[in-house]
Amino acid sequence: MTLGEIIKKFRLSCDEEMSLRRFASLSGLSPSYVSMLERGTDQRGNVIAPTIQTIDKVAKTMNVSFNDLFNQLSGDVIVNASDTERDNTEIELLSMYRKLTDNRKNDVFNYVKMLYDNESK
Repeated sequence: MTLGEIIKKFRLSCDEEMSLRRFASLSGLSPSYVSMLERGTDQRGNVIAPTIQTIDKVAKTMNVSFNDLFNQLSGDVIVNASDTERDNTEIELLSMYRKLTDNRKNDVFNYVKMLYDNESK
């Protein structure tokens, strides 16, 4: 499944169907970006490749772990380091990460989160 398909399924399966705008507001993403994610393309028809931060925001909004959400994403999800260039190191790391056991994925996630938290202080 794509991130957009997961978002749409989540929104429509809530007790009271959640609007796209409400989901965007809760996640800190713009409504237009959530709409593009759900469509899978931007206004020019380019495929949308969400960042790690976007996946994390969506996971928090859906009240699921990053690992659980990331593992639901199908295929070789390319997560851009920026809007204009793909970071081959990040893609390689994600490829290796996907091959780890769930316990190891959790270890890696916790380690990277600790590094990230220390970096942003």
